[in-house]
Amino acid sequence: MKLWHKILLTSLLLYALAFHAASVYFLSTTHLANLEQETARAFSDQAIIRERVEAGVQVSGMPADPELLMQRYAAYYRYLNIELDLYRISTNTLYGQLDPATLEPDLLTFPSSNFQDMSSDRLVQKAAVSRLEESGQTVRRMHVSSPLRGEPDYLLLYTRDITDLYERRTDMIKAFIMIDLLTAILLGFTAYFIARRLTRPLESLGQAAGQVADGHYSNVVPESKDETAELVKAFNRMSGAVMEREMDLERLASQRQQFIDNLTHEMNTPLTSIQGYATLLRQARLNETQKSDAAAVIESEARRLRGLYDSLMTLMLARKADLKLEPLPLESFFREITKTMMISLRENGIELKTEHHQLFVQADKSLLMLLITNLVRNSMTASETGSIITIRAERLSDEKTEITITDQGCGLTPDQLERIFEPFYRVDRSRSRQTGGTGLGLALCREIALRHGGTLTAESTPGKGTTMRLLLPA
Repeated sequence: MKLWHKILLTSLLLYALAFHAASVYFLSTTHLANLEQETARAFSDQAIIRERVEAGVQVSGMPADPELLMQRYAAYYRYLNIELDLYRISTNTLYGQLDPATLEPDLLTFPSSNFQDMSSDRLVQKAAVSRLEESGQTVRRMHVSSPLRGEPDYLLLYTRDITDLYERRTDMIKAFIMIDLLTAILLGFTAYFIARRLTRPLESLGQAAGQVADGHYSNVVPESKDETAELVKAFNRMSGAVMEREMDLERLASQRQQFIDNLTHEMNTPLTSIQGYATLLRQARLNETQKSDAAAVIESEARRLRGLYDSLMTLMLARKADLKLEPLPLESFFREITKTMMISLRENGIELKTEHHQLFVQADKSLLMLLITNLVRNSMTASETGSIITIRAERLSDEKTEITITDQGCGLTPDQLERIFEPFYRVDRSRSRQTGGTGLGLALCREIALRHGGTLTAESTPGKGTTMRLLLPA
């Protein structure tokens, strides 16, 4: 069962219980109040009539045939919609129009204590309502009985038709039923529209969730201003996060596939050379010079494969190894880098300058050394003799320190700048192979920066040089 069905049915059920309870209470109390009024009126009328009958009996005495007495009084009061009867207790005789079988037995039974003081006004009156079927209609009558003073053997029975009292109750019940039906219909439509309005955002969320499950992450649920607004916002954020995660996974899968393709290509060239020259050495008749050249090619290509293996292992270890973070003074660290690369710098005729300002960073020294030396070697590869490479450190905030490596080399185009951190990507593939590069250096550098909680970015202008920016925790 849907939520809006539950809201609709609950609203109708609560309305039905409340309305019916109120209706029953109102009809019952109203009918009882009217019945009490009719009973009080009957007691009053019966007391007045009884006094008149008692006065007549005291003057002329009780006739031998009491029925004649009652006919005289009954004829007078019949015009007032009142019937009078006389009941003799000792003989169980009823003088009048009533059938004793239709009366409550209690009306005709009075204890003897009620007749001990016939001069008292405290004579007991009894009332009852009878129900008869006459000509297919239900007739209700109010009966009141009390003994006559001076004639305790006789009871005066007062009867008046109160069918209209019950008919009014029936009419009120019918009116309440009509009101109930009309109100229920109106409430049903109102509750339907309210329930649909309240649950529409939830249905939109359900549909959007189904679309997200089918892979359509770009669908956004319109935001509302009711209680579901936060839920809609949370769902949209979740959908956006799922979409970003999906895109990240797709990019990662694409990068992995590209990595595998590049690795396969990088391994194929030296393996082909090694296999070809090995076959040549085994099958052809070569002189010593030719054999030496073939062996040199095999050795060179094997060295390339070994370098590729070492680079891959270093990249893998950089991703998995535990970092040994420690406060690292950049002054002594930069001096060590300069000393380590002094020979290469002299051979290429390049000067290395450092600026440190007595700063410290939290870093793994061996990995940071690998990162900086790789960046300096790349700058040396792109620079001409007589160029200057500058390593500068600067405190950006209490939490971040930036290290920049700037060269005066050939620079990079925007297309090249976008791809330099891709594994196996080379700006100059022929020169990289000649210098023994594998195309994994910058990918390794970025991985080391990420392991330190930092970032590595590049800025370059063709013909003017490149700046690598390393941002690390202070």
